[in-house]
Amino acid sequence: MSTTTTTASPHPQHLHNLLQTVHTHLQHQADWHSLTIHTSPALPRPLICGIPPEGGRGAKKMWVLPASLREKWSLRKWAEVFDALPGVEGDGEGQGGGEGEEEGKEGKKLMMGIVSDDSTVVYYVVGEGIVKPKQN
Repeated sequence: MSTTTTTASPHPQHLHNLLQTVHTHLQHQADWHSLTIHTSPALPRPLICGIPPEGGRGAKKMWVLPASLREKWSLRKWAEVFDALPGVEGDGEGQGGGEGEEEGKEGKKLMMGIVSDDSTVVYYVVGEGIVKPKQN
């Protein structure tokens, strides 16, 4: 596990607790690899970047946003997170920060790791903007 952190984190402790829960789940239960933790002051909250298990060689990194089930999300909060992503993409390990090449076609996307009171973690893919539904 490699981490990118600052000594005096700009984020509240409860966000770091969520971060640790989601990071541990991704690493030990979901089999993600190349996980990095980002706690930059440029981010509205800490994020995790890593490669999902279904991604073989050349797989792209994906951002994971830890959140609590009790949190209320507004469009403003989402905009802050998505606006901060391009500034952090260079902090990865040289492979880009997720969906960078496809961003023009699909827009930015990330996974939201939602932690419940019993520490169960559920993931949802969240995209920026309006996404055209797939045709059957």
